[in-house]
Amino acid sequence: MKVTGWTIVSLVMLFAGIIFYFVWNLIYGAWTDIGVYAMTVPLLLFGIFGIFLSSPKKN
Repeated sequence: MKVTGWTIVSLVMLFAGIIFYFVWNLIYGAWTDIGVYAMTVPLLLFGIFGIFLSSPKKN
């Protein structure tokens, strides 16, 4: 897999979403807080879709 700048940005967003969710919930104990979901879900989705879209196309 060729790593491009977009792949790196997508991986950072993916890991930021995961780390944010666990750190926030470990500190505040709010595992079902809608505000945490509102931050985590877009980060995860942009990260996942960014990785798929930045991967090389097969002929």
